Amino acid sequence: MNLPKNFSLKNTSRGFTLIELLIVIAIIGILAAVLIAVINPVAQMNKARDAGLSAALSKAGLAISSYASAYSTTTTPVYPDNTQFLNELTNVVQQATGGTSDWIMWSINGVNAPATCADTYGSGGFTGVGTRQCWFIYRDTTGCVAVKSFGDNTKYWKWTPNAGGVTLSGSSC
Repeated sequence: MNLPKNFSLKNTSRGFTLIELLIVIAIIGILAAVLIAVINPVAQMNKARDAGLSAALSKAGLAISSYASAYSTTTTPVYPDNTQFLNELTNVVQQATGGTSDWIMWSINGVNAPATCADTYGSGGFTGVGTRQCWFIYRDTTGCVAVKSFGDNTKYWKWTPNAGGVTLSGSSC
């Protein structure tokens, strides 16, 4: 076997070539993109926020159930009026009332509702004029409490008497 005179059996490569490094970086980028798409951090944060809203509605619903069981007759349910409702809950701030006074908008300190509501109640949000911050709503004629969802901007978390808990609904109270 005739080998050239400058041939050596020593390995002369000192590292990766530029092409090899670019291929590895491209593979890592593709894997990261797939992982982020699977995890979807925005959706996960919205689910966590919705869980907080659902828990707050459950507590308000428990208070309404307790009141109704104490003051209702067997045939006619009685729900607390707006003043009684707000006085029984802690860390609650009244935001607005309805024109007929059968509903009240309120917020809970430390529980943030979405900031994506419309400017008026009639167009699907629970906000005051000039703000897009959503508020909780309580309707004393039905004992219903609701708030707009973080995860689906067209849905509402709603607690109604005899519903068995908080549900995600296409309509509010």
